[in-house]
Amino acid sequence: MAGLWPFEFKTSNQVEWLREENGVAFKKNAVAYGRSSDGKPFFQTNQLGVEIILMPEKETGDRISNIITFVDDKYNEVLSVSQWKTHLILRTSKDNGAAEVGAKDILKKGQPIFMAVSSDEKATKVILNGAKTLSYQGFKPEKLKDITGIVLANAPTGQRQWEGNLYYLALYSGTSKTEFKFSEGWGNLIESDTKDLRIFIPSDFRVLKRTVLLSPLKGFRPDRHYFFDILVNITGFLFYGFFVALSFKNSAPEVPYRKIYFYTALSGTAISLFIELTQVFMPERNSSLTDLICNSVGTILGIIFLHYYLPPSASAAWADE
Repeated sequence: MAGLWPFEFKTSNQVEWLREENGVAFKKNAVAYGRSSDGKPFFQTNQLGVEIILMPEKETGDRISNIITFVDDKYNEVLSVSQWKTHLILRTSKDNGAAEVGAKDILKKGQPIFMAVSSDEKATKVILNGAKTLSYQGFKPEKLKDITGIVLANAPTGQRQWEGNLYYLALYSGTSKTEFKFSEGWGNLIESDTKDLRIFIPSDFRVLKRTVLLSPLKGFRPDRHYFFDILVNITGFLFYGFFVALSFKNSAPEVPYRKIYFYTALSGTAISLFIELTQVFMPERNSSLTDLICNSVGTILGIIFLHYYLPPSASAAWADE
């Protein structure tokens, strides 16, 4: 049952207060989140303003890591500030999908940076360390008035973990400002200056939006880890299909081969489905329809290899049944 490894339905939330300065450190398997106390949207207008002081502790690999994720009342992503390798990524959801822009070599390991992100009807601007300004014409978050929550150092699905330190966060909506100075130094709450928004640090790592059998279209990532996972899922169940069918053949030679092959394929799919549904409740795993398909294909390939491994007389018997 390697697909369920590690066998943990609960894991600690690796968030720590910094000791020598104001701020919070996020490690692997970390998340903090909050919602407005009255349930009202963060941004009352179509203008956005966010200021962040942060320091990455890792130059991420092939996967995007969400530093800050703004979500709606169902924890759907509306807007995210993310890191990919050393690059900055801004991503916003749209009715027909998503749009994103980025900047190269902005987020370097161990280097603190101040970012101010603002957006209006015409463009989105990013100011870095109070000096360098990046402008993205036509890039505008469309659903600002849907934002009622915030997630730090991860995505609601728990699959875009970011490692680093956050020192300061401010949200602007029109003339109003909500500021987090991360000065508490202890406890499980990050308070804002206005007290109308609190960010909660749970003791256990939590997945805020569980995904059941994520579709291949949404789960596709053009990177080596994705294709390696496909190879592992197919190969692992290829051996299952081969040896289970062989075991059935040896233990029940009177059973027609077609039935052996059918029940082997069915059992492989059933076991894979059990694994994927169980992973919904495991914070370090994700439930994927792609994995289910690959496991089933691997089982069938194992059966095919066994069929050609059999002596010619057995193969002929299969054809005659």
